[in-house]
Amino acid sequence: MATGQMNDLLNELQEGKLDSAAIEFLAGMHLSELIANLRGQYPVRFQERAIGRKREVGMAQSIRFNLTPYRVPGSRFLSMHLRPVLQRCLLVSAYDDLISEVTHVVGIRIRPGGTQAGALLLKMGRGYKLDRDADVWLVKPIEPKAVTLSEDFLARRGWNFDALVPLWA
Repeated sequence: MATGQMNDLLNELQEGKLDSAAIEFLAGMHLSELIANLRGQYPVRFQERAIGRKREVGMAQSIRFNLTPYRVPGSRFLSMHLRPVLQRCLLVSAYDDLISEVTHVVGIRIRPGGTQAGALLLKMGRGYKLDRDADVWLVKPIEPKAVTLSEDFLARRGWNFDALVPLWA
């Protein structure tokens, strides 16, 4: 596979403007081939699972940690939390190793969510989704959204929480 073609495809997906040549290039690609070629560009693998014939992989180009202050109840002092932010994410689905969906989002912010123990608030940024519907590939915009999910639910979806902790923790 040509690295230039892969970079062109990713750049076009980030802009939501895929031409037919880029789509055809992706249509015949196997998920294992895509992952092998993107390992260097998307080193943070935060999700991976297989269910029957379907496989899902989530990768990010980088992860940063924001320091978020909060007031300690009953105190004048602030404490700080480290909050992971997955940057420039690719979420890929495949059936029988043939790619069926590729989503690119600018980032995913993660923080504890609400009053439920083990709940996480995920805020996904803008992006585009390339989706195979029968034999037609469609590019759809992704609007920013926030959702609260439990850690157990995300673990069942193949999330690798070890990828979300700082190296010094």
